[in-house]
Amino acid sequence: MPSRSELARAELLQALQRAAILSNEKFRGVRLVLGNGQLKIICTNSEQEEAEEELEVGYQGEPLDIGFNITYLLDVLAEPRHRHRSCSRSATPTPARWSRCRSETITNTS
Repeated sequence: MPSRSELARAELLQALQRAAILSNEKFRGVRLVLGNGQLKIICTNSEQEEAEEELEVGYQGEPLDIGFNITYLLDVLAEPRHRHRSCSRSATPTPARWSRCRSETITNTS
């Protein structure tokens, strides 16, 4: 059964920018861990340092743990012509798709 979560684009962008400071310089990976009521953003580097940001989200459903290139996410969220974004997945292990959305929030449908 699909689940849906929403949060403000600017809030997500700022949290990703803070976490990106400690992302691995070579791989630039970020983990997004979505659970009941929260989204964790986790970045690590080769010196075993870790950045973790937590955001409240209106999400109730199966936990989701997905990885992205943080540079890609920052580019998607910072694109100035379109203020809002949507992320969707149909089933594991399909890739996520980011696209424009009409609301004031980021939407994740999994």
